[in-house]
This record gives sequence, C-alpha cells and structure tokens, in this order.
Amino acid sequence: MTIGVVKEIKNNEFRVGLTPDAVSAFVQAGHSVLVEKGAGLGSGFPDEEYVQAGATLEDTAEAVWNQSGMIVKVKEPIECEYRFFRKDLILYTYLHLAADAPLTKALMESGVKAIAYETIVGRNGGLPCLTPMSEIAGRMSVQEGAKYLEKTFGGRGVLLAGVPGVARANVVILGGGNVGTNACKIAVGMGANDGAILQIWQEAAGDDQLWTISEVKDRAKRAPAKKVEEPIVEAAPVVESAPAEEAKPEVKEEPVVEEKPVEVPAKAEEKPAEPVKAEEVKAEPVKAAAPAAKAPAKKTAAKKTSRAARKKAAAAKK
Repeated sequence: MTIGVVKEIKNNEFRVGLTPDAVSAFVQAGHSVLVEKGAGLGSGFPDEEYVQAGATLEDTAEAVWNQSGMIVKVKEPIECEYRFFRKDLILYTYLHLAADAPLTKALMESGVKAIAYETIVGRNGGLPCLTPMSEIAGRMSVQEGAKYLEKTFGGRGVLLAGVPGVARANVVILGGGNVGTNACKIAVGMGANDGAILQIWQEAAGDDQLWTISEVKDRAKRAPAKKVEEPIVEAAPVVESAPAEEAKPEVKEEPVVEEKPVEVPAKAEEKPAEPVKAEEVKAEPVKAAAPAAKAPAKKTAAKKTSRAARKKAAAAKK
C-alpha cells in the first residue's frame, strides 16, 4: 500500500501524521510512503530524515492525496481538502465529527473510509489514541490559565503559586476524567510545596448538567511522608593508563625466629642397687607383749564394812 503524509494546514497546527521512525517501520513492512515537502518541519523533522527513512518526497499535497491509498493526518480535513475524498481512500486522523456537520456530510457522500483516532478501542477497552491527547489538553489548560492571569495578557496579575506574604490562586476544575485529572496534577505541581487549593467538580446525573463540588484537601496533609534518600556518591572517573605489569600481591615476610634447640635435661644416672648382705641385716628381737594389767580384785563386802558396823561388833563383845 502507498501511504501519504501531508502537511497540516489547520491554524496553529504544527504536528505531523508520521515521524521518520514510523515511516521506516512502514517501509520495512513492504509499504511505500509519500511525504509532502516540509510536512515535518513544525515538529522538528527535516525532509532529509524522511528520505533516510525510505520515504519519497512530493512537492504538493495534491500529489500525495491522489497517489496514496491511505492518508495519515493529525487533525480533521478542512473544507479545501474535501475535494480529495474518494471512495477507495482510507483517511486516518482525528475527526471529532460530533461538532462538524459539514465534514460528516462530505465523508458520507464521498464514500471514503474514515477512521477516527478518538474512536479506536484498545484490547483492554481503553482509548489508546485519545488518552494521550486528553492528558496534553489537561496539562496545557492550567499552563495557559496561569499565563492569562498575568496583567500583560489581561489578567488580574495573580501568580498561581503565590509568594511569601501573597495568597496562592484558587483553581476550579470542571470534570474529573483524564483531562481533569491531568489538569489537577499540573495545578498542584505549579503551586508551592503544599500545592494550590483545588476544587474538582464532577458531573452529576441528569439532563440539566448539574455539578456537585468536592474539595481536595491540602496535599501536604494527605501525602505520605517522604523517605529521606541518602545522597548518591558518584564514583570517580576511571583514567585509562598504559597496561602495567601485573602487580604481584605483596607478601609480608615475617621475621624468621631462630629456634633454639631445646635442651633435654640429662637423666640422672641410676646407681645399681647394692645387694643387701644377710649378715648386715640384724633381726631385731621381738619384744614380748607386756602382760595385761590385772584388774585389782574387788574387796569383798565383808572387808568393806562400815565404821558403824565395827562399832556395833565391838559393843557386842563387851
């Protein structure tokens, strides 16, 4: 298939349908790519990069439209481009047909196969082509709003983040989808350390587009405490030098201690035991055991007469 990339001509549109890398991918897949000269200049891609990627440059947008089986754009075609529509053409771009009845009619009458980026559904049910644009829109909204608060652009001279002694600006966000969420992130990021005061309005049920308001509390109060990270010490750059001989590991020589011979004490000469002569050994006479002392005989009871008894006996003799 021949794929064409034309220069965007809508007011203040500087993007391009395909980058050089995308062109290279199509060429490697066997397709041919035509690019209008200057199509990528607004995005910083010169024509030379497209040529290096394998694209063929064309002088006019008409040549690209007429020779291509599929046109890849960024924004929806404007009225002067309707004449290039034909039945066998595939148009791949953002269309936003709900807000553009003339374009919708021109597409239907021509029979062109128009594929809108914003309606492509991913495998997980999301909108992979619309989500990035919603993120950009949300982030740019706060950036642009902060700019128009300045006096030079007709604002009141309010600094979104404020300064010491001057209150910060209040920010109101309508809607809490991808656009509103990203607007909230930038509004907080552009504020002081604890962020700007935010109020997010979300759509309520009903046909009259009622809104309910919910205040987002100060970020400093709801944010978890940040862990103190240790400073990263950068390693000193390695300076390459001439290869040197491999340094041998230094072996520390321990002082050699001369071992003194251990003196073994000489054993005392054992004198042979002198034989004992029988004559010299005199047997000591065995002393007879002393006879056991006899216990003194007990005096008879008659000898142990009392003095009174002797007197009595003497009186009887008389």
